[in-house]
Amino acid sequence: MTLLGVLQIALTYGLLFWGEQYTSSGVAAVLSATFPFFVIFGSGLIKAESITRRKLGGIVVAFIGVGLMFWRSLLPGHGSGEMSLLGSLAIVGSAASTGVGTVIVKQYSSRIHPATNTLVQSTVGAVALFFVGLATERYGMSSDLNSNALAAVLYLGVMGTALAYVGWYWLIRETTATNGSLILLITPVIAVLLGWLILQEDFGSVVAVGTILILSGVYVTLQNGQRSL
Repeated sequence: MTLLGVLQIALTYGLLFWGEQYTSSGVAAVLSATFPFFVIFGSGLIKAESITRRKLGGIVVAFIGVGLMFWRSLLPGHGSGEMSLLGSLAIVGSAASTGVGTVIVKQYSSRIHPATNTLVQSTVGAVALFFVGLATERYGMSSDLNSNALAAVLYLGVMGTALAYVGWYWLIRETTATNGSLILLITPVIAVLLGWLILQEDFGSVVAVGTILILSGVYVTLQNGQRSL
């Protein structure tokens, strides 16, 4: 679980949050959506799951859907030069780290209670990131840590990490690693729908097509009965 704490928490969040400083949110969403590819190929390499045409095709279709939803953010002018490239590579590295960790969880630690998995890995990851922060941050505890920021951190810590990971590890225990990884492709759909319902954000035809592609790709991936590649 120590290794998983590094892969699933420290590297995943460290690389993601660093990379997001130099890319747009849309680019980050699309690059993060490469996560299922790392899972399906990782599972195939260790023979935990077969790589089927249906699985791969469904993930590709869903990934194209994510790209359509955030196509404006993929146009030139978002990010800047070398740092934009490094930020993008860091986000892909975050997806790869999560993918490798997911395969390991399914293969070796899915019998461990989800709450125990979450507690140990979060502790290991938090300690690792704390010392990295001490070594790299220039300002330490600044005045930017106001009540709104603390509330956001608390919400993300409890809802977005603790409870989310407990549910995630339960899901991985009950299904395949590939099927579990599809949740990251559904996340942009939920985010866009909430933005439309709550913030009255635009839900245009391109976003609608992207949503249909994502849901269709996920549905195809979840179906069985296809020969391996």
